[in-house]
Amino acid sequence: MEKKENKIESLQLEEKVIENEPELITNEEKNSFIYIKMKIYFLLLGVGSLLPWNSILAVMDFIKNYQEKYKPDTYYAFYKFLANIILQSYILYKEHFFTYKSLLIFSYTASAFSLFSFPIVVKYVKKKLGFLFSILIIIILGLKSATCSNSLFGLVSYFPKDVIIITSTGQGFSGIIMNIVEMIIKVICQDNNDLNAFLLFGIGGIILWFDVYIIINLYAKNSLFRKVATKVGVIKAPEYYNEREIREMKLKNEKKIKYSFIKLSLKLIDLNFLITYVYIITFAVFPAISLKPDTIFKLDNSWTNNILVSLYNIFDILGRYLINFIKPTKKKTYFNVLSRTIFLITSPLCWILFDRNNNNNMVFLFIIINISLLGFTNGTSTALCYAMAPLCVSEELKGYAGSSVSFFNIFGIFLGTICAFGTVPLTEKIGNIKSNS
Repeated sequence: MEKKENKIESLQLEEKVIENEPELITNEEKNSFIYIKMKIYFLLLGVGSLLPWNSILAVMDFIKNYQEKYKPDTYYAFYKFLANIILQSYILYKEHFFTYKSLLIFSYTASAFSLFSFPIVVKYVKKKLGFLFSILIIIILGLKSATCSNSLFGLVSYFPKDVIIITSTGQGFSGIIMNIVEMIIKVICQDNNDLNAFLLFGIGGIILWFDVYIIINLYAKNSLFRKVATKVGVIKAPEYYNEREIREMKLKNEKKIKYSFIKLSLKLIDLNFLITYVYIITFAVFPAISLKPDTIFKLDNSWTNNILVSLYNIFDILGRYLINFIKPTKKKTYFNVLSRTIFLITSPLCWILFDRNNNNNMVFLFIIINISLLGFTNGTSTALCYAMAPLCVSEELKGYAGSSVSFFNIFGIFLGTICAFGTVPLTEKIGNIKSNS
């Protein structure tokens, strides 16, 4: 009987935690320009967090001109996310040795240097050596992604839900921005793939340097971010607290560190499983299968890829932003995530139908609807998982909760890229499709 009562009490407590978001920022501050500016900063940091990978996806045709026989669209993703998982595991193990600020500055600086050097390596370092150097840069980007994911979502988890969602929305914007820029450059440069790539990566590098400036600005004295970050113990700012209070916060943080990452991950095991499953489904079919049709609407391969990737990113943003107007619950999260299993059937079916009826308008429509829904449900599911995680733990563990979900997000991407090694040949075999790789 006592066990049942305890279970009911714990469920009621969980409901209270979900309903009562901590008021770290007053309503007056939320309506101020300073708060809006802080949200714009986090939006831009979200853009920068995925910008290097989206830049590479946007110019995959340029990369294939030099490295097609090495299958860069498959192996790039594998090595990037393998490096990401290894480093992020280490960072989570050694959490208290790294500050969010140092991790973020390292992440965006490394990304900027990698983007500037990547097209040079692809074009001027020939054959297998060029591919190996490209993989090295991809691994660096994977290491960068680990530090960025861990620190950015660990940090925003201390803030209200709208800050978490705007950061996640920024990640969706990243793909759209780079695809739009790539299409504009393509029109101006008249389909000169090499010049397109150099200009795109140059613009991406400049955006990432601006993100470094944003990080420094966020931590500036008397900023709203600094005030909130001090309240939750993320940073120590003497202008808000005296030395005794700072020592107390330090002790509180040391107690938080003793709460192991494994124990917290088990506490959030359902959300961690769901975010992993989201990205297993997404990367098992996108871009390996979803971008296989070589041409739609009588456009060549590079324009087709731009259109389909842009559609995916637009609907991904809409899905992420929609969660701002929905109260996150575990039931909604379970439904959103598990319903995506259908894409394991519909995405290969799109490719098979296209291979057999590549002039059929209904097939074009089916492809567009499929990739739009794939992006939309990816956005809603991701935002729900990130919004739910901080609501399921106590105040001092919110950053750890965000980092935990971020780690399993990357783990899901890694497993999804491994699945793509099987989904492509299986689809070819079932549909009797002639391999074009």
